[in-house]
Amino acid sequence: MAAVYALDTALVDAELERPGSTFWIYYRQPMAVIARWIGSLLISFPVVAWIIDIGPLTCASILLLLLGLALSIYPYQAWWMSRPKLKE
Repeated sequence: MAAVYALDTALVDAELERPGSTFWIYYRQPMAVIARWIGSLLISFPVVAWIIDIGPLTCASILLLLLGLALSIYPYQAWWMSRPKLKE
């Protein structure tokens, strides 16, 4: 448990010293890579279908687009929620 606490303290110190410096830890995690790949596919298929006029604009295609967007920004969301907050 002491190692986990030391790691957490080091991450907080690094983020406070240089804001944004720990983002790449979250960006390169395997789940973040998979989420970005799936998100980019879910974004690209509806957009390409609209551009070449294969499929109409439907509620399902908009939902796919929004889900893809949410998966694509997953690493940023994880970093934003875990960074230390400064008390004012």
